Amino acid sequence: MSEINVLTKPQIQQTMHRIGKHYVCTDIHGNLARYQQMMEHINTCDHLYILGDVIDRGIAGIDILKDIMTRDNVTLLLGNHEEMMLQSLHYKDEDAHLNWVQLCNGGGITEYMWNQEDPVVQDDILQYLISCNISYQLQVNETNYILCHSGTLPGITTLPYQNATAEQKDIILWYSPFRKDLHVSLEYYDLQYRYIIGHVPVQKMGQDTIVTIDNITDIDCGCAYTNCPDQTSLALLCLEDLSCQYFQ
Repeated sequence: MSEINVLTKPQIQQTMHRIGKHYVCTDIHGNLARYQQMMEHINTCDHLYILGDVIDRGIAGIDILKDIMTRDNVTLLLGNHEEMMLQSLHYKDEDAHLNWVQLCNGGGITEYMWNQEDPVVQDDILQYLISCNISYQLQVNETNYILCHSGTLPGITTLPYQNATAEQKDIILWYSPFRKDLHVSLEYYDLQYRYIIGHVPVQKMGQDTIVTIDNITDIDCGCAYTNCPDQTSLALLCLEDLSCQYFQ
């Protein structure tokens, strides 16, 4: 009989590390320093999913987008801020543009940095954004996840931006179970899935770390709030064990 090799715990951990893990973050909002800190913890064998709102408010949104586009192990899902950018710059919607560049939405700085880019680069970015999903289903171990910026609708799993209706984009990118004004019912979040979302900073719920209610986890830890950096962070959630790192 051949000898059976039993792996020790450190060996198992090293093997898992080589296989790679699945990570999720959201709402970077142009904060390059926190993005760079986070990426130091992502190995080439890992895969990172970003749930939108890479741009606006902070100055480096376009640079972060360009970096994401070079990485095979990073998948971007769109948020409402990328949607405002697309509607403004690609579809030339004047009302969307006025909404995007309002101070409360922070698109002005992104538009300024956009205008410094070569037209070829601009087109590459727009085509990349159009090719992204707004909702994505994946299985990690035995858990079925749905990743999206915020809202959902019955029957929605993986949904490319190009295939989404205007209503689906509106609900998934703007509505939230944690907003009173643009509210989506908890009943829409199918209990056979665990949903990872962003959009609404946990600080609005009186927290400073990720919040889980039922089968929904909000990982937006207020990275956009640069006026109180000690109370905010960029959260990085590992789907294998639901551990979370916070980058300030």
